[in-house]
Amino acid sequence: MLSLAILILIWAIIATGASTLAPTLPPARPEPQSSPPRFLFSLEKPDGGLSQPMAVTTDAQGNIYAADTGHGVVQVFDREGKFQRTIGRPALTRSAGEGELIYPVGLALDDSDRLYVADVQAGRIAIFKPDGAYAGLFGRGVITSPIGLLYHNGQLLVNDIGAQQVVALNAQGQVVQRYGGPGQLAYANYSALTPEGELAVADSNNNRVAIFTADGTISRTLSTVRTEPLLMPRGIGYDAKGRLHVALVFNHQIAVFDPALKLLYTYGQRGDESGQFNFPNSLWISGDRVYIADRQNNRVQVWQIPDLSP
Repeated sequence: MLSLAILILIWAIIATGASTLAPTLPPARPEPQSSPPRFLFSLEKPDGGLSQPMAVTTDAQGNIYAADTGHGVVQVFDREGKFQRTIGRPALTRSAGEGELIYPVGLALDDSDRLYVADVQAGRIAIFKPDGAYAGLFGRGVITSPIGLLYHNGQLLVNDIGAQQVVALNAQGQVVQRYGGPGQLAYANYSALTPEGELAVADSNNNRVAIFTADGTISRTLSTVRTEPLLMPRGIGYDAKGRLHVALVFNHQIAVFDPALKLLYTYGQRGDESGQFNFPNSLWISGDRVYIADRQNNRVQVWQIPDLSP
């Protein structure tokens, strides 16, 4: 497992003036029949709000789950952004107890609405029942430093930065497939499934998105935005038209690519106003909505994709 000092250094780089490495990209001109998302609202929690949220997901009812990373809990909101409840408790020590979280950075829901929470500093994945009750740990002895989580067809895909790989675990927590490894991936933070069922991985420190076939082979990569490097991609997701949305941390915006990985447009820019970002970390797409963990603005933003709206 990576030492705590190394993990802190990694996030410290992101949270400092490293943004000077990449200016905000000018918006690309949308292709015909392609419309950039528009800002809807940000999640607001009473009594203190969110602190450096790193991940977000939704359930089948549209409820929004936000990893309130700085507070060591998960916050739940309804589809319209109204606060509902808190899941988990902040750990009092570095050896987190049952139901306690130190630094939650990844979220996933299974078919029964059980919530999986990747706690990278605790080096484990915690499970919570639909009512929020603690249900135990998942992947013990297999996972070292989990970040991104993705549930699909009875398997949990885990971005394990300690092992520099993504692993697919079955319901028993056993490894059924590995993607990447040292030398192939470098701090690959989050993943998404392509429309063809391949695995797209934000290979953050290699400044690219790597797309793997089912057998774990890299089939293609995305490493540039126009002529600029794809610097520090983190959150990624595909919308219903097969477009890939990529959170560019140091550009403070989201870049969108067509199925051939050609840039269509970008949205957002650096700032703290509505529709602006400050080190966006991860994103989740459900229906016509994009949910973005706007880390340093201490909020989750909700955007709507116009050409997918009913």
